[in-house]
Amino acid sequence: MPAALKESIFRTILNYIMLPSPLILIVGLFFKNAYVCWFSVYLMICLMGRGIHAVASKIIFPAQLIAKEKHSWIKGTALDIEVESALAGEAGREVLRARKQRLQEEFNGHSFNPITPDDVVLDASYFPGNGDASPSGPTVIFFPANMQLYENPSSRQYIKMYTSTGINIVMFNYRGVSDSAGTITCQGTLLDGETMIQYVTQHLGVPDRDLILHGRSIGGGISATLSAIHPEVNVCSERSFASLYLVVISLFRTLLQVDPSTPMPAGLSFKQSCLFRMKKSLPGCVAGLCRCIGWDYPAAESWLRCNGHKWVFYHPEDTIIPLEASLYDAVKTTDMNVNKCRMEGDASESHNRPLLDEEVAWHLNMVAIAVGGNNAAEHDI
Repeated sequence: MPAALKESIFRTILNYIMLPSPLILIVGLFFKNAYVCWFSVYLMICLMGRGIHAVASKIIFPAQLIAKEKHSWIKGTALDIEVESALAGEAGREVLRARKQRLQEEFNGHSFNPITPDDVVLDASYFPGNGDASPSGPTVIFFPANMQLYENPSSRQYIKMYTSTGINIVMFNYRGVSDSAGTITCQGTLLDGETMIQYVTQHLGVPDRDLILHGRSIGGGISATLSAIHPEVNVCSERSFASLYLVVISLFRTLLQVDPSTPMPAGLSFKQSCLFRMKKSLPGCVAGLCRCIGWDYPAAESWLRCNGHKWVFYHPEDTIIPLEASLYDAVKTTDMNVNKCRMEGDASESHNRPLLDEEVAWHLNMVAIAVGGNNAAEHDI
């Protein structure tokens, strides 16, 4: 495992001793030892943070609830309308397995189950380019968006796009999603992605320079973060963010209709001025809490440390990841040569619509450059 993803010895010990922290507090109070009491309070705060992290994961990654529990709020997501009612419990799992089998049969794919460094078994599929490309040839690892299980029909466009041009593609579900074991955490999703990279580079023998990490939405945050650990890989970030912190701030400002540049109106009472300040500071507080409990991906920072070929898709009216929180907006001034595709169309479909033909053509040109194509030329659209 790369050193950047390893937990420190201190953190490993802390994970064990925080569990009996209430008992440690009782012991400290019994012996009237202030140091033990304060230390136990610190441990209890850490324990609460871990609990909040787990609760937040259900909000950040609701995909882990699909085909496991029946929740009415799942409706209206990226799932197909005609099968939403069936995606509950074991029956829903069978629907997803049938869809995965159809994808494998259509594109000559096969399942495999890599094991992460923390012993979580993942569900993944491998699809060879043109049905029989060399396993060590140019390969894509697709990091799906939230609610984008790789069994979803939306995966078909990506599999067909790559395999028809002779590029191998690996699709997988994060831990806790569909048939992947485990429970989602921020660190866990990074370990999942790292496991897929090690499988492709070490087991299949694909060199980093021929590996493309294609991440969509939150998958773009995960793949970009991992690119800093593997700086020679190529990266495609599709409709993704600079950091989860900025996304939370932007979404909460929109939800609360807060403009940070708006000055406080004159003549407000003390109570009204306090409410005004609280409303303006709430987005930052919520985003700060997410960062404190360990939910963030430093995508923009990691992007700049990657030396491979990089390109980004963005929609200026994206309703899920606002422009000011997008990766493109963060790197356009620091990465002067960033390859970019500005997506157009209805804002209501900005985040989840399939790629258009011209966008696919541009993307495949970027892929050709990444893996050493001779007939490719860089240009933006």
